[in-house]
Amino acid sequence: MDTRLRPPAPALAGLIQSLLVTTLPAGPYAKPASIHAIFLLVLRGSIRLDLPDGPVPMPTLCLCGGTGTPRFAAAAPGTRVLMAAVRPGGLRCLLGMPNDTVCEGLFALEELVPRAEVATLAESLAAAPDEDAQLAQFENFLVRRSRSIAAPGPDLALPADWHARPMAALAEQHGIGVRQFERRFLASFGQPWRKVRQQLRCSSLIARLLDTPALAGARHSLDWAGLAAEAGYADQAHLSRDMRHFTGYSPGEWQRRCAERDPALWPYLFSRRQIVDFFGGTGF
Repeated sequence: MDTRLRPPAPALAGLIQSLLVTTLPAGPYAKPASIHAIFLLVLRGSIRLDLPDGPVPMPTLCLCGGTGTPRFAAAAPGTRVLMAAVRPGGLRCLLGMPNDTVCEGLFALEELVPRAEVATLAESLAAAPDEDAQLAQFENFLVRRSRSIAAPGPDLALPADWHARPMAALAEQHGIGVRQFERRFLASFGQPWRKVRQQLRCSSLIARLLDTPALAGARHSLDWAGLAAEAGYADQAHLSRDMRHFTGYSPGEWQRRCAERDPALWPYLFSRRQIVDFFGGTGF
């Protein structure tokens, strides 16, 4: 895939994890569950999102809320997109709203931002002479948004290894009760504490596997039972349930299709380093 990945401008470093520009493979694909809200700009082409009520066209400029299950979509040939993964809590400073208000949703930008601002962004993207200029225009848009939000409400500032610590210890560290910590965590991450930890355990395991020989065409199966024990699962069946829930595939099918470089699994065809750079240390 023709892919570009780079960190955001310094003014956005605390709000945006990174910026990714890539050409999507034509046809259907699976987007893994993700705790991150993601800005998505269709620079050319189109995407159709499959919803329970039927397929719908994805807006050209939109925000995809975090999801607890995979989403399925299809791209037209040559579709190129710009994506920006929002750090937990970043939406308060960019849109004036907590993550839990957009979780599981898909929103055209004009639903969240004044139409005049969106129109200006669309015009600047269309007039930009190249992708570097388009990236700069989008970052300028985000910087203006962050400066327009007056005194955003507080979000949790969690240590890098927060997911390995008991919730009670983190609540005590913040000087609040467990129930209040749960409410503030939900606002910052968009999903409940236990659900996010479950999702991060699975995504962290997947991120570690992306550069293994088994996913580079080698003809041997991964030791899923051993991997389950290493990741803290009760057994292999427990891991299999989580893999199906968060990716839409069984462990064996996921491994086979990644090894075959199946375009439908394009989010998993990046290197581990690229995944970590885009989503953060725990992967998706």
